[in-house]
Parts: sequence; C-alpha cells; structure tokens
Amino acid sequence: MSEILKAYGADGLALTGKGQTIAILSHHIKNILQGVRGGSYLIDMGLKQHDEDLIGRGWKIVEKNQDRIYHLVMDMLTYSAERKPA
Repeated sequence: MSEILKAYGADGLALTGKGQTIAILSHHIKNILQGVRGGSYLIDMGLKQHDEDLIGRGWKIVEKNQDRIYHLVMDMLTYSAERKPA
C-alpha cells in the first residue's frame, strides 16, 4: 500500500479515504442484504409450512431492511449532491 501512496503523492491520501468509504459502504450493504435474505428465508419457510406467524416475522425483517436500503441511498444522494460554496 505504501508504494501506491508514494506513486500518487497527495492524491494517495484521497485514494485511501475513498477505499475506506467503499469498505464501510460495502459492509453496511452486506448487512442489509443478509437481513433481506434472512427475512426471505422465514417467508419461504412460512409459505411451505402454511405458518402465517412465520411469514409475518419474515416480512417484518424484509420491511426493516427495505427501509435501511432506502435511507442509505437517500443519504448517499444527499451527500453527493452538488453544493454551492458559502
């Protein structure tokens, strides 16, 4: 990594910051997707077993993670919006 930073000089610091940002976002997105998969699994089991309680529990997990996806994307759009200097 130090060779990369030396090659890019000051831009290397920006590259490091971007890499950290990508790592944080990737981890957050992975957690959301795991939640969706878990909820989907409960829904699938509930449908196979004709268990409405299990379907409801799974759907609550899916809804919670849909909300997390929505807010993550909206935060990213807000952060990336062009701003006029003060």
